Amino acid sequence: MIGGDDMRKLLIISVLIVSVFALQGCMSIGKAVYDVARDNYQAKKSNNASSAYRKSGIQNASVAQTTYVTKVKKAQKILGLKVDGIFGGRTVGAIRYWQRKNGFLPNGNLDSFLNQIGN
Repeated sequence: MIGGDDMRKLLIISVLIVSVFALQGCMSIGKAVYDVARDNYQAKKSNNASSAYRKSGIQNASVAQTTYVTKVKKAQKILGLKVDGIFGGRTVGAIRYWQRKNGFLPNGNLDSFLNQIGN
């Protein structure tokens, strides 16, 4: 038979174990939320950089934009998406999914993706 002090110790240990598991669960959820926020930030940063590049006043801007659209279409074809040349949310999401599935940093960056697949 377990005495009063032993029962109290067992109860305290049980509460501590449950608390540790609960804390680990919260940390996992927190990390998942952080990962999603980081991925969204990096994709937005990538989209802004690409947009700024396309809108800048560089010489041969139409050639640069045509090259960019060609890269987007190539990625969309590889990923099995509708090929429209628009680097939008579906393309970024598909790139991130592919990167995550293949062990790369899921940043959604077009050039990183094309380099990772060897193109």
